[in-house]
Amino acid sequence: MIASALRTEIIRLTSRICDGNERGQLARCSGSLQRLVRGLTAAANEETLPSMRALVALFERSERDEPAECLAYRAFAEHLAAEIGLPSADRDRIEAALDSLDERVADPRQLAPVRRALTTFAEHFDRFCQEVSRAARRSADLAASAA
Repeated sequence: MIASALRTEIIRLTSRICDGNERGQLARCSGSLQRLVRGLTAAANEETLPSMRALVALFERSERDEPAECLAYRAFAEHLAAEIGLPSADRDRIEAALDSLDERVADPRQLAPVRRALTTFAEHFDRFCQEVSRAARRSADLAASAA
């Protein structure tokens, strides 16, 4: 039951993020998010961004303290990757995370806190996309001014 409600929320958040970001940057950022939720490390230049550090902190805290939130973050990251069309996208991972949520969370009152946490996670991801975009523009401006 909670998974179905979160699926709707994940679709809404993904749509908002896809509409608000340039596709190429979004694909790169989505790949970083996917690596994070799969337990892989981000690229060194991404780890230095405050927004990525915030995402890492949210994810690590959820892994330790709030497994339902962690599963929601995983489903969101995989859904976003699938929506963008990343070759690494895995719809089975989305379903596995959502199925685990339904097994783990029996009380529908837990939906609201998980939904809020997911929204916060998506907002941090959106900030990460914006920060990566600004960093790329600054880099391009520096390269142009050096030429």
